[in-house]
Amino acid sequence: MSDSSAAITLQRCTEQHVESLTVLYNDPRVARQVLQILEVADNWMGLQRVELTVYTDNQPALALYKRFGFTVEGQLIDYAMRDGELIDVYSMARLRRRQR
Repeated sequence: MSDSSAAITLQRCTEQHVESLTVLYNDPRVARQVLQILEVADNWMGLQRVELTVYTDNQPALALYKRFGFTVEGQLIDYAMRDGELIDVYSMARLRRRQR
C-alpha cells in the first residue's frame, strides 16, 4: 500500500446498531478525511455505536481517534499479528448518547 492509499469497507448487518468498518491507511491526512466521512455516515445512518481496534503502540492513531470522540474500552492481549509477532490492541468505541 502506498503512503497515501486507503481501503474502506462498511458492512451493514440486519440490526441498525451492528456495523463493521475496516479502514487501512498510511497517511494521517487520509485518516482524518476517513473519520470526517464516518461522522457524516454515522449521523445519516443513526448509528448508536461505532467501534474500532488500534495497535497499543500506535500513538498518532490513538490520539486522532480520541479527537474524533472515541474512548478506550479495553485492551485485547495478543490480538493481532504484526511482523510475525502477536501484539496487543485497544478496543475503542464512540457512542451516540441516547435521547430520553
